[in-house]
Amino acid sequence: MAETKRSVLITGASGQLGHCLKDMKPDGVTLHTFTKADLDITNKEQIDRVFGDSNFDFFVNCAAFTGVDNAESQQYEAYRINAEAVNQLASVCSQFDTSFIQLSSDYVYDNGLNRPLIETDHTQPNSVYAKSKLKGDAFALEENSNTIVLRTSWLYSEYGHNFVKTMLRLSSIKKELHIVSDQHGIPTYARDLAGAIFRIVLSTPGSFEYGVYHFANLGFATWDEFARTIFDMTNVDTRVIPIETKDYPTPAKRPLYSVLDSSKFATQFTFTIRHWRDALDECLTRIALNSNSDN
Repeated sequence: MAETKRSVLITGASGQLGHCLKDMKPDGVTLHTFTKADLDITNKEQIDRVFGDSNFDFFVNCAAFTGVDNAESQQYEAYRINAEAVNQLASVCSQFDTSFIQLSSDYVYDNGLNRPLIETDHTQPNSVYAKSKLKGDAFALEENSNTIVLRTSWLYSEYGHNFVKTMLRLSSIKKELHIVSDQHGIPTYARDLAGAIFRIVLSTPGSFEYGVYHFANLGFATWDEFARTIFDMTNVDTRVIPIETKDYPTPAKRPLYSVLDSSKFATQFTFTIRHWRDALDECLTRIALNSNSDN
């Protein structure tokens, strides 16, 4: 049987998901990775030049304006990167018959529902960041019929800046931390998300439907539970004091409930998704190994 071969372009390659995609590259997949310094996704000339040089089966857009609070005061920049650039990328992909995978956010569902959210639930973004991501989702689906919008949540890894690494850093200097306890979501390991993306990439064309999918680890948590689990797994005695969202005001509004149901993805791509605690355990092991190798 001939080996499956895929050529994949990745933007935002210096972020935590980009790093995990590079780490987990399967045989038969050729990655063309671009950081922000390599490729400005808002620059059409640069995008056209990249497509003029190579043919790609998939374009995975990991580039985004991710500063949820900063977006409130930088609305133009958030929409330029999260929406207008996505419109442009999807259009170019359509011209070159390249499938487009757009990473999106659970924050587009701030709709008051208190049960796991499915892809057909109504979206109700209540922050500039969430509104810009939803606009980008719509552009991607409109411009390229071969688009998968992959919505994920509470992403973390051994790379970059994220909640897990922040908790480990703060626990080394603080004996107690006040953590929000009334926001519910799913911590998702970027390595698991990378594995899900490669499952799409290596799937037989025509064997799946394009459109919107959720991908998050199984289970759910609140931020304080997430923090407490991190400390339990690393034998840290920092005390977690639960507080409500109203006691920790931020410029951008966060959903109180954004637990994603990923069963559509698991069924469509025959993909086993693990519990967030199991994924977190692996991530913490990798962080510890990286720390030891640096010493």
